Amino acid sequence: MHEARYPETDMAAMIRVKNITDMGGVRAPLLEYDRTEGMIPFSELSPSRIRSVSSFIKVVRREPVIVLRIDREKGYIELSKRKVRGVLQREQACPLHRASRRRDRAARS
Repeated sequence: MHEARYPETDMAAMIRVKNITDMGGVRAPLLEYDRTEGMIPFSELSPSRIRSVSSFIKVVRREPVIVLRIDREKGYIELSKRKVRGVLQREQACPLHRASRRRDRAARS
């Protein structure tokens, strides 16, 4: 857990998907930042077209994201899932993401 309330722009973070809204995107708390809530607009979910958002991203699942913008006055954090692949390859993958994948696989077994 980080001491700062908000992450820095262009940082990788882990989220747990809370819900998928009809008109905006995906709402999710950032796990490392005391559950501060962020939002992924539908346009930032994937670099390619998605036919069904609910089949692409699942509620309650842990996902890595990149922080795009932060409005500290309003408490708004805009996140991106589509920019994760390049950043995580450069950073040698987020250790929290690897651990959550192992837990997901163990739960399915």
